[in-house]
Amino acid sequence: MWGININGEPIRLDEWDEIFANQKVQDGLEFTRNTTVDLVIDRLLVSKADQKRLAEAN
Repeated sequence: MWGININGEPIRLDEWDEIFANQKVQDGLEFTRNTTVDLVIDRLLVSKADQKRLAEAN
């Protein structure tokens, strides 16, 4: 799952259009200079070449 948190409000990117079309979040969402936006990655695909390197980094 990919998503973002805007001021702590989680929004799934695969539901972005539906959420804003229905105004579930839009009314309470205001972007200002102090707005925080965090990218959320639930899963990460790692190539075979990088698996060993990442395992060694632990």
